Amino acid sequence: MNEYPWIGSFASRDGSQREFCSSSLIAANWVITASHCFFDNSGASTFTADTLSIILGEHNFTDSSTDTIRKTVNVEKIILHPLYDASTANNDIALMKLSESVDLEVYTPVCLPPADADYTGKTGWVYGWGYLTEGGPVSDTLQELNITIISDAECNRIHTEIGFGDPTITDVMLCAGGEEGKDACAGDSGGPFSVEENNIHELAGVVSWGHQCAYEDFYGVYAEVAKFRTWIDQQMTANGGGVKCD
Repeated sequence: MNEYPWIGSFASRDGSQREFCSSSLIAANWVITASHCFFDNSGASTFTADTLSIILGEHNFTDSSTDTIRKTVNVEKIILHPLYDASTANNDIALMKLSESVDLEVYTPVCLPPADADYTGKTGWVYGWGYLTEGGPVSDTLQELNITIISDAECNRIHTEIGFGDPTITDVMLCAGGEEGKDACAGDSGGPFSVEENNIHELAGVVSWGHQCAYEDFYGVYAEVAKFRTWIDQQMTANGGGVKCD
């Protein structure tokens, strides 16, 4: 059973295929994900609201009998960050309004961080159904692992020393990991990176990008949710509102 019912996987609305992105429930009818999930490598759009659904409460893709609260909800509206830049992965965040509200007693949302939150040095958890190792295979069951957040300055320094160059780490990105064998990977995009504060999961990051997977000193990079808190609140208010966990 999925112990984190606020984690939602992408699926085509006609049920024909599973998609390689995830999301996080932040209100009864809102989820958050990465903007890059809506484009292919050529920059062409991959999803529209009328072709996409979100599956909540899922744990095992191949055995739905274990998912006692599995629920598929259609997407009503997709809101990409207006300053998302595919070439730098800056502002890699997006909202989706669901076509119906879910029961928050069953699908407890992850809490949004305050705008001034700073998780540097703290350990959090990243979740997803992506590749288990660089190049595959993909996991059929929800995976989770704990990794530590470092400062933007340290992440930039290490990436520069290794010779990655651009894209650089901006102030709306968060770096975590750097341990061999522990990292988000392809297929985890858009999914949550949470930090537990006072027994409450706060959404520190959204899986965005990285250089390969799970190599020492190769840090995973996440959209830093706190830096987008004002934008998130504004978009939700302008599109019908929603009760959030704060």
